[in-house]
Amino acid sequence: MMQRLLDEAEPTQVYVTLSAPTKEVYQKTCNPLIPDQWEMMVKSLEILTKFKRSTIRMTLVKGLNMLDPESYAKLLLKYPVKFIELKAAMAVGYSRYRMEYSSMPLHSEIKDFAEKICNLTGLKIIDEKPNSRVVLLMKEDFKERRLNFD
Repeated sequence: MMQRLLDEAEPTQVYVTLSAPTKEVYQKTCNPLIPDQWEMMVKSLEILTKFKRSTIRMTLVKGLNMLDPESYAKLLLKYPVKFIELKAAMAVGYSRYRMEYSSMPLHSEIKDFAEKICNLTGLKIIDEKPNSRVVLLMKEDFKERRLNFD
């Protein structure tokens, strides 16, 4: 699917969720039905680097996938994209049945985790929204970061 997007009509921006830093954590976090799902996700990261506006989104859960910043850093260095978005998983909707409120990271915890990744990769915190518990990392900010459709 990712390759088809690249070949046919490149969208304005493409996101891929990086749910875990390693295959082992991915298995625990996602419990995939397809045996080679981790490998497919890594292939998606590889293709993602070819898009003009590409984003890796990391939705983090305390005690589950918000760990091992070194392994996340290795993936982010191997598959460089324009934007990396770290955000807290929220126990809303059906996810209330899958996670406890105590598993939702605070904004300060997301920012601390982001700073660890920055120290390992040379990325910078470019923006953050505390009430949404989200932090944006980039190599450098640029004027066209905010899309203008006018």
